[in-house]
Amino acid sequence: MADAWAEVLGVKVDSIGMESNFFELGGQSTLLMTLQSEIKARMGIKVSLATLIKHPIIRDMEETIQCLLCEGKEGKEKKSRFKLKKKRRDSKERGKDKVCVSSSQKRMLMMQTMEPERHDYNVPSVYEVEGLDVRRLEEAVTWVVRRYEALHTVYEEGEDEQWRGRLMKTAKVKAREWRAKGRGEKERVVGEVLRQPFDLFSGVPPVRVDVVRVEGVEEGEKKKKKKKSGRNVDDVVVLNIHHVAIDGACIGKVKREIFRLYERGVEEAEKWGEVEWDYGDFAASEAEWAAEGEGWRE
Repeated sequence: MADAWAEVLGVKVDSIGMESNFFELGGQSTLLMTLQSEIKARMGIKVSLATLIKHPIIRDMEETIQCLLCEGKEGKEKKSRFKLKKKRRDSKERGKDKVCVSSSQKRMLMMQTMEPERHDYNVPSVYEVEGLDVRRLEEAVTWVVRRYEALHTVYEEGEDEQWRGRLMKTAKVKAREWRAKGRGEKERVVGEVLRQPFDLFSGVPPVRVDVVRVEGVEEGEKKKKKKKSGRNVDDVVVLNIHHVAIDGACIGKVKREIFRLYERGVEEAEKWGEVEWDYGDFAASEAEWAAEGEGWRE
């Protein structure tokens, strides 16, 4: 269990004690979904998010899962009556610039409207990079953003007070650059960047790339860092995606694709083919199911 926590939270195993709290170590809703998948892969049991939320202490979580295993309740979590018809919208529907907004997205949009300064829906990743090529990074992120509908959807509220999504098929991601003098200021600047909220209604996709350039680092400190990590780190890259566009189950795939295109060039993407099923297909299926009558009640 500690290994699973360490993998998901990005911390060392020996920093996790028997009374450690998942949320106090930096966990949040998207990471909890990633932990759910990690537990299933490692222990062969699907545990509901409600169970994980109820037992955030690692000792309690471990004991609860062991009880479920002993009682033979593996995979017997309560299931919704929602039977998703996994089908793509037809080409005519997919060609439109409008896209359905799912019920979970509507909740997040409403919360962001009520509290525009909140940043707890940010899903950030931070990397120290040697010899960063900013243009190459922008090209990689832009290509992946255009690949997935949720990453290039912008939102607006209609006169009927209903949320609508609009696709920006020519979306382009430009990295914002920041300067920091020395290691201490670098950590402060990165912290500020991480806490910046998204403006989901500005007509800009819910994806940000920030590059923090470290200036004035002493030569001795550079050598010390290089000796410790085996490389000379000059820049910090912060990839931030709003939860309205990503979740714990998808973030890994998106990051892997960005890394691959950065390393090999966007020409690599020509081998990938078209996305078979997009989030807009899910939202459309959910809306169709809800319109049947019982959907909205559930």
